[in-house]
Amino acid sequence: MGGDRTRVRIACWVGDALLPACAALASDDRLTIVALGGPTADAVDFAARLGIPHLDDPRQLAATTGIDAVVLMDPERRIPADELTAVMSAAHDRPLLSMAVRPGGLSAFLDESFPLPGNAPLPLPIPWFRGLRRGRRLLEAAETFGPPASASIEITGPGPDGLLTTRLLDAFDLLSAWFGLPAVVEACGIRPIGVSEAPIRRLFAIARYPDGRAASVSVGADGGRHQRSVSLHGAAGRLRVVDDGMDWSDAEGGTVEFEPPGPPRQTEPAEDLAESIDAIVRGLVPVRPAEATLDLLAVCEACMLSARTGEPEAIERVRRMLDRV
Repeated sequence: MGGDRTRVRIACWVGDALLPACAALASDDRLTIVALGGPTADAVDFAARLGIPHLDDPRQLAATTGIDAVVLMDPERRIPADELTAVMSAAHDRPLLSMAVRPGGLSAFLDESFPLPGNAPLPLPIPWFRGLRRGRRLLEAAETFGPPASASIEITGPGPDGLLTTRLLDAFDLLSAWFGLPAVVEACGIRPIGVSEAPIRRLFAIARYPDGRAASVSVGADGGRHQRSVSLHGAAGRLRVVDDGMDWSDAEGGTVEFEPPGPPRQTEPAEDLAESIDAIVRGLVPVRPAEATLDLLAVCEACMLSARTGEPEAIERVRRMLDRV
């Protein structure tokens, strides 16, 4: 890109585990970090090396002037609802992008009695598949493929690169392009073997839709290289995408389009973050309305509830529980 004026200007709150990724963002020619926040001395030192201000409160960081977006890169820090409301208000009409979108942490905003701050953005998950070129390529290919009868999505990777619920939201956001919102979800949470009190590290979910179609979702924060895979089945055959590779075969098994995935990239998580941030700020991907985000958060909340109860959960029932219909 050209000079600094053409770059997206961001304020970042970052945890220690993601300081290397933040350093990669700082060297990406699409972005300029103009202010940094973080809870430790390492974040203070990193800001000093960049020659930018360090702020010790995410609310102050979100109020930074002259920025295009606020980026939260600290999945291990749970921001209380009242503090998150203040961050949203400070961000005003600028995108609020987070690697730690927690449905439970946002459930207050699903309550009619807890109004959304005026013009304040709800957090968007990053990396966001719609914000990546390969994600938009999949959506374009799916338009030619036609309506799928079923689908399966897997988004997985190491914990420091994002929360399980953030990946769950990303998966259901993509499914919503083809199926809308499910009527019922049934989920199973997987913990480390022999550690019954450990947090869920992988979640499997079946989503059933009002028109009889269905989809499966597998999301994990249990290690391995960060990867997305999507398979659609329908009258046009099977369309499968793994990372930046595509395999479309027709109903008889003949190849319609095939491109193998490229080799793993050393800086892939940071590159995906930079690409997502750039695409969202520049409007390459339309940002969904707040109500649509709340609908998707209710789906994720239903999945987490089903993983706890072991029972199917109706999305409408969850929305009634949260008092926003």
